[in-house]
Amino acid sequence: MITTHVRRIELANIQYVHVYWDFCKDSVRRINALDHSPEQIDKWLNVILQPKAVFRDVLRDNLWLCKLDDTLAGVMALENQTITSFYVSPDHLGMGIATAMMDELVMMARWKNMDYLETMVCTTAMPFFKKHGFKGKKGYVKVGGVLFPCYELKRKFKTLY
Repeated sequence: MITTHVRRIELANIQYVHVYWDFCKDSVRRINALDHSPEQIDKWLNVILQPKAVFRDVLRDNLWLCKLDDTLAGVMALENQTITSFYVSPDHLGMGIATAMMDELVMMARWKNMDYLETMVCTTAMPFFKKHGFKGKKGYVKVGGVLFPCYELKRKFKTLY
């Protein structure tokens, strides 16, 4: 039986910033490269994944790790009602890590009385988010002069009260 543990990154553990950044870059190179051109991957790694964004998430207390035993298996960031990062290790695909992370995000959103979660995802992640109740439309975003297909998605929650 696989158990997952999701915990908040503390700013005092500043080494996690570099671990997070390296982890996300590895995920993009090994997973997203299946659906994106080398030029798109290059822009993703050098324009979108910036260290300052990682520091911002840590400083705002938005960054979460998902660990399988003591191994980093997933990283996610939630700012207000927007999922800003959601990456799973290529070595842990199909093990329920992404589902555990999504369950945690939904639980946090419900606990904070949010009525929806939203995100923008790439082609690779679309089936997973759709399976977990997100709906939306396909669009395109230009990054560093390169066009990326993306999906603007939202999952609405029924009010509890």
